[in-house]
Amino acid sequence: LIRPPDSRYKARGAFSLSDLVSGGENHADGRWVGFHGQPMIVSAHFDRAQRVDSVGISVKQVYGAHIYPPQQIEIWGGPDSAASQLLSSVRPALEMPDKAAAGRVINVPVKGGAVRYLRIVAEPFVPIPAKYPAEGNPAWIFVDEIIMN
Repeated sequence: LIRPPDSRYKARGAFSLSDLVSGGENHADGRWVGFHGQPMIVSAHFDRAQRVDSVGISVKQVYGAHIYPPQQIEIWGGPDSAASQLLSSVRPALEMPDKAAAGRVINVPVKGGAVRYLRIVAEPFVPIPAKYPAEGNPAWIFVDEIIMN
């Protein structure tokens, strides 16, 4: 984790994002990593170049608790952090409150060759859009897994 999560929702830090243990229904169960009004920035370093075709980010969605999916996700990669380039950028659909599932995996296709360094930036809604619960306030992002394929 390049940016630390909120101290109340840090789980086991970066390890929680790749331990293959799903977070539960309660975002305070110690398995979710939470960021309030700040982007989640995560990096991965590989010993040798790895081809990454997609990145899946498992997020929680409880609009009434100000927990929303990221507004935008960027995937950066390259031989190292200094030479990284933007490989992909997506704006996940924001479902209406009555249609939003409690959790979802946002799959981000990645174009480019093999990389030794990968950075994932997930930007929250700041502010939460009009006509959504807690509109005008900064959103939380809660993530329990990041899967690289």
